[in-house]
Amino acid sequence: MINISVLFNQLIMLFLIICTGYLAYKLQYFDELTNKKLNKLVVNITLPMTTIDSVLSMAQRPKGSTVLFVFIASIVLYAVLPIISFIIIKLIKMPFNTQGIYTFMLTFSNVGFMGFPVIQAAFGSEQGTTAVFYAAILNIIFTCCTFTYGVVLIGYGTAKKMAFTLKNILSPGIICSLLSIVIYALDISFPIPITNAISILGNLTSPLAMMLIGSTLASMKIGEIFKDKRVYLFTFVKLIIIPLICYPLFQLFIKDTLVRNVFFIESLMPVANTALIFATEYDLDKKLTSRTIFLTTLLSLFTIPAFLYLFAV
Repeated sequence: MINISVLFNQLIMLFLIICTGYLAYKLQYFDELTNKKLNKLVVNITLPMTTIDSVLSMAQRPKGSTVLFVFIASIVLYAVLPIISFIIIKLIKMPFNTQGIYTFMLTFSNVGFMGFPVIQAAFGSEQGTTAVFYAAILNIIFTCCTFTYGVVLIGYGTAKKMAFTLKNILSPGIICSLLSIVIYALDISFPIPITNAISILGNLTSPLAMMLIGSTLASMKIGEIFKDKRVYLFTFVKLIIIPLICYPLFQLFIKDTLVRNVFFIESLMPVANTALIFATEYDLDKKLTSRTIFLTTLLSLFTIPAFLYLFAV
């Protein structure tokens, strides 16, 4: 059972941490180089540790059949979601040269930086570790898809030649996610000092990730964000239409309440930071991805609790 009042308080807390990161950038404690280094720290160290900690901290191990179901359901989700997203982007008639970027942003949500902290806040300490473990499995498929067909998808409509490499897929996040499954399957335990160290590093993810989002937002020109009417339309589709499409499908095909709520929470997340990373790497429209990440992140602080209050069990 999701405690909406506790979740809302946690979202306010996360928002305040985002504001702290925003202020830190404006006061020049952070800069672009700091953001890049902090991003690497979270992606390559603290976030992977959160995944492993979710397994080591579980009071009760989920059934193997449930874990297998989550894995298969994640694959199905990321097989179907880009098709739905592509159709929607065509229907709302986004400019052809940006349709790939918009489809990518509609398909891939911020299931790591935002998803993990929100899931931990929503379910508390007992169910939270199991829920994060399920989210970690989903994140494996998310990462594999972003670095494979996602790279090709974001370049649709542009003249850019897109490609993916095996090195990108074998990231610390993927390796630690796979390791967490091995730990779960073999019921491996570690000495208390190692377990505590992993837990402490994992607990750094939420505050660091939220400060990074705030610092990143502070580096953008807010005036440009609110002038783009297409971003408003996309944000409405991303934060309202997609969850409304996902909810009945999850109700129909996912019987386990905890698993269903984890998937539903992930569908409520704003645009993934990966969109900006890819736009920067492949010299695509960085301003478009920045505007969209900013607006969807800001408004998701209101839409997430609203949807969970209305629909979550």
